[in-house]
Amino acid sequence: MNRPIARILPKGLLAAAVLGGCLYLPPKAEADGIEVMDTIRVGLFITVPNKYTLSIPAATFSSDGGIAIGVSQGGTAKPLAFAVGGATARVAVENYSVLLGENSSFAAALAVFKAVQTAGGNAVLEAVDRGGGTSYQVSEGSYSSAAAAGTALAKWNANATVKAFGGGASVRGPLHLETAAYASEQEARLAMASFSASGTDTFLALRPSDS
Repeated sequence: MNRPIARILPKGLLAAAVLGGCLYLPPKAEADGIEVMDTIRVGLFITVPNKYTLSIPAATFSSDGGIAIGVSQGGTAKPLAFAVGGATARVAVENYSVLLGENSSFAAALAVFKAVQTAGGNAVLEAVDRGGGTSYQVSEGSYSSAAAAGTALAKWNANATVKAFGGGASVRGPLHLETAAYASEQEARLAMASFSASGTDTFLALRPSDS
């Protein structure tokens, strides 16, 4: 059984972590009319020495038959959740990134997102709840170390559009504080709403009962 928890990300908290994941389509699923295997592996980080390097901060997936979402540990897949048919699943690797700022204006956040993309960055725009109101965060990149993210931070702090957005950029790390497990998703969401209303980035997470 997977137990819901509230996962909290205080500003400035830094650490290193590695997360591997897989998406599982129903058996004999089809993509564009072509039968595919029931396990799809997606590389968010790809490095071929002296030939090819790719880093994507996030990817979105959808399947008419639904998608089971889990982690692979020691070659064994552990399903955690299921996205119903037609729904989208957004997947990202936990790593360092640069939080460029936050604003209640979607138009302002979108302008920063486009400016970062134009400048060659990998921008991500996310909506966050702030005590019943919606705010928009823009982050950039997926870096393997705090030092690499710090170098990127210095670069984006020199960008005029970023400087004018949301009160300044900062490095965001992959280590999170966690609450105790809750008996239901509803209880976890109530706790999450309380933290979010105070301005602390908080989101719902599932953890297998044997971990």
